[in-house]
Amino acid sequence: MKHRILITIALLLAAAAPAQTVISYWAQNSNNLPGGGFGFTPASFPQPADVGEGTLTLANFLATVDPDTGAYTTIQSFSGNALNALPGFPAGGSLSPQGGPDTGNNGMHINLHISTVGFENIAVSWAQRGTATGFIWRGFSYSADGGASFTLFDVNTGVLTDVWSVVSYDLSSVAALNHNPNVVLRITLDGASSTNGNNRFDNILVTGTPAEPPLPKTFEELVGAEQQLRHRVVAVLEEDVVVEALGPLDPDAPGGRGPGLPVVRPLCPARRHRLDRARHPRLAVHRPRRPQQRPRAL
Repeated sequence: MKHRILITIALLLAAAAPAQTVISYWAQNSNNLPGGGFGFTPASFPQPADVGEGTLTLANFLATVDPDTGAYTTIQSFSGNALNALPGFPAGGSLSPQGGPDTGNNGMHINLHISTVGFENIAVSWAQRGTATGFIWRGFSYSADGGASFTLFDVNTGVLTDVWSVVSYDLSSVAALNHNPNVVLRITLDGASSTNGNNRFDNILVTGTPAEPPLPKTFEELVGAEQQLRHRVVAVLEEDVVVEALGPLDPDAPGGRGPGLPVVRPLCPARRHRLDRARHPRLAVHRPRRPQQRPRAL
């Protein structure tokens, strides 16, 4: 009986846990070259996500192109795999960087530019395989400031074989990546020992748990969050001054304006800040009418 109760509680907790939602997904199945074959050209990047929003870019790599095909000579698209793929996406191609002449691609980056606004508990995963002389050092880093700075999160080392495997990272402990429009996730490659040695990456997936962004606590945070708000937020700065951020910023966003969020009292003293309406056109100051006092009877 005790075991039944424990199993029931476990099932209830699992059912109550919020499900992960796709933020961005790159299937690598549309890497056809204009003249036939598969690969990448300079026009292939930034590569938009196949599901969700986001772009994939390359940095610090050998950008030499074939004069006949216009394709990069050291960024290939070899056959991929269905491991880690979303439903409806069969095995296709892959993103396959090679070491390049003089192993010039050692130190190159694969960057995922995403917005996590409306999401927490960020996670990322992909399928990978390689060759004996390909990259043996794969560092995973994140940036919360659009790529101005990066923090190394983990390193995946060792020679990759011809057997596909999945690498995944749980970023739920990194609060700076929650509700952030300027997240960049980075894979850095190093340690290739030949021109043709490669690593292949396929079915790159970023997920998160849907959640409401936290309310701003200061006027500066309110202005900084202007591009993130999807609902109407009213903040009382003083007894007679209300600063209002109108949302959603995208008129075509699903859900319309949505319900008003709770009023924050007080946000901060209004006299310490000057509202620049030309700079922040979506912020408006209202001075509510005070109720008129009736004359006292004599």
